[in-house]
Amino acid sequence: MRSASPGHVPASSRGKVAGAGRSGRNTACPYTVGLANAAAQYWGPARSSDGYFSIPGVLPGTYTPTVFKGEPASAISRAGDSTRT
Repeated sequence: MRSASPGHVPASSRGKVAGAGRSGRNTACPYTVGLANAAAQYWGPARSSDGYFSIPGVLPGTYTPTVFKGEPASAISRAGDSTRT
């Protein structure tokens, strides 16, 4: 049995970020939601139909969300938004 790495946060101390957003979505395009801060990044798919996303395993903290349409190079984001878990 391996011991946890120093600084490892167990799943029981992590949360889930879920939501929906971005009106005017193109339902033919895939969307990805990213959450980022200076220490961590998390990514998850968003449904094209209603924008719903759910990203499990997120460490507590404040994150800036970014919505990507299609490829990450064509990012659609709202600067200044943040999400707290």
